[in-house]
Amino acid sequence: MRKRLRQLVSTALAAAAVSTAVGCKSRASRVNADAAEISTASVVAVARDSIVRRLNLAGQFQPFQVIDVHAKVSGYVRHIYVDIGDKVHQGQILAVWRCLSSTHS
Repeated sequence: MRKRLRQLVSTALAAAAVSTAVGCKSRASRVNADAAEISTASVVAVARDSIVRRLNLAGQFQPFQVIDVHAKVSGYVRHIYVDIGDKVHQGQILAVWRCLSSTHS
């Protein structure tokens, strides 16, 4: 009986030693694998700044459809005060015309 107990204890100790050795070896390889997978990142100091950004761009209107515009009365343009690209304001005179009809002098 004593011999059998010794055999069981020695077998248990051997199994514990083997499992500890395998566990430590796999843990070491797992640590090395984790170290290889770690990626690097750039680090920047935090600074306070304004988030308002302004952008001024020149633009041009393009029509969807081109049509001819005719005056209701006959006449001609006497003077044009603005050109393409000029800034205009509400109520500003853009052009002056001369009426050829006797009723609209």
